[in-house]
Amino acid sequence: MGKQASLIAQSSDGTPLLWKSKYGDGKFVFFNGTILADAKQSGLFTKGIQLMVPTFIYPVVNAKVTALEGFPFQTNNNIHKDSGMTNENFMRHVVWSELQRLEAKYDLNYTASFVASSDEMKAETQAFELDRVRENTIVYGRELLRMGGEL
Repeated sequence: MGKQASLIAQSSDGTPLLWKSKYGDGKFVFFNGTILADAKQSGLFTKGIQLMVPTFIYPVVNAKVTALEGFPFQTNNNIHKDSGMTNENFMRHVVWSELQRLEAKYDLNYTASFVASSDEMKAETQAFELDRVRENTIVYGRELLRMGGEL
């Protein structure tokens, strides 16, 4: 960072993550590293854009959203190895049950994006496995909609 730079965000160890610097009549915004490759960093990206313009409108809605991105989530086989459950059963009987309980307790409305793992989409994947993925998507989708959620 140059002496004229203004630090906007830094990591817990003090590494600069986002800063701006003037250049002639304009300015630059710098992002350090690969933070823009991670969708979770969209807030930092938005802040970077905001720093570049004199006026910035960002939509804020008085609403709550609980997003289930990439659902059903891929789990590590070692997590539930002792129970003898498959990923599919673990997701259905442990994770999904808990998500439903939390939804009812806190009056949540889930917004979900479904994804099939890359293992399920390989060329050698059997048709019955793809049917199973499709069936799970339908089951979770219907339950989600019945709970007031959306896809």
